[in-house]
Amino acid sequence: GQTILVTRPIDQAESLAGPLRERGASVVVQPAIAIEPPPDWSEVDAAIDQLDVTDLIVFCSRNGVRFFCDRIYERGWDVRKFAAAKIAVVGKSTADALAEYRLRADLIPTDFHADSLADQICSEAAEKHVTIVRASRGRDNLAERLKDAGAIVRQAVAYTHRDIQTVNPSILKLADEGRIDWITITSSESAKNLHRLLGDSLSRMRIATISPITSKSVRELGLKVAAEANPHTIPSLIDSIARADS
Repeated sequence: GQTILVTRPIDQAESLAGPLRERGASVVVQPAIAIEPPPDWSEVDAAIDQLDVTDLIVFCSRNGVRFFCDRIYERGWDVRKFAAAKIAVVGKSTADALAEYRLRADLIPTDFHADSLADQICSEAAEKHVTIVRASRGRDNLAERLKDAGAIVRQAVAYTHRDIQTVNPSILKLADEGRIDWITITSSESAKNLHRLLGDSLSRMRIATISPITSKSVRELGLKVAAEANPHTIPSLIDSIARADS
């Protein structure tokens, strides 16, 4: 019976919108950011070319997996390029994306948090060659911790985030009239752009976030968080909304 605004990129929105509908919500979709290929593939190509001497490759998201692996295939190779490297991921969703390419993560933190992954790998990182596959935006904390631990770190931007500039007028009307009960926010970048797009209307919705980092960004914008996923997954995000309404 709740009206919930899903703000994930358009090609990922249904993974959240579908389960919400199954649980009785009325769902509207307005992406906050778009996911696009990098304007220049040189960083990714260099990382691919060096996979045979890479000790560890870290994927920070399922988008990183998709763009990086697709680029390998576009260049005429396949997943055998990973034979020499261990693979680490931040969360289960990223591990599931690897499985679509018949790859398995060697390291995954139990709480799906980048800092926990850093805790796992920094103790053995000295002089290891580590590649981090990431978005154009995001925290550099993992790279900095690995460098401090003595790792030789390469970062490859495999996809870009672009802010959506306009809101669907029908959704803006619902927001202005206070007819949206919940809004889901799954990244700090989305939080900032939604604040720009929706302004004061955000304060009339209950906000559900994917992680403490996203919640921190929401609060820094002067807004309250009504629900937070724990662990930091889409099913947990849905459960957090259900618990808040129970």
